[in-house]
Amino acid sequence: MKIKTIRNASGLTQEAFARKYNIPKRTLEGWEAGKRNPPEYVLLLLDRVVREDTKKTEKEKTDMNEFYNTIILKHGVGSYSKKQFNNFTEGDCICGENASPEELKRWTGDQYDLAKAELAKYSCSYRKSGGYMFADEYALEYCNTDEDGEFLDGSDLDLAEKEA
Repeated sequence: MKIKTIRNASGLTQEAFARKYNIPKRTLEGWEAGKRNPPEYVLLLLDRVVREDTKKTEKEKTDMNEFYNTIILKHGVGSYSKKQFNNFTEGDCICGENASPEELKRWTGDQYDLAKAELAKYSCSYRKSGGYMFADEYALEYCNTDEDGEFLDGSDLDLAEKEA
């Protein structure tokens, strides 16, 4: 069993796989290039986790396609005082009370795999600077739209992974 075979089964790029499974990208690159070998237990664990994640993804894909006809990649940013940030919930930059996220890309409901692959290129970050907190979020919104692309109903969010 090779690490590249496991990663390919996940459908993720090296960068997305490394981020998702918390493996330094250079380590993964070295393993795939044959410069170093991962411990056997790492291969076994990754193989198992990737298979479980793939099954979960297939179920999510089926569920989302049954309920929603549109997937939208959104990006939102916000800055908050420490007091405001105490009431902050992840996803507020995308769908919070004063959110005004930017639409980056749109897919039909049956293009779940493409949308998830695109989301894997991004990460959410939450940083403190001075007396303020800054949030930078990416998410997929699953919803129903009319033939003109206008929002009708439904809305589930899938946030990008947090920056390491």
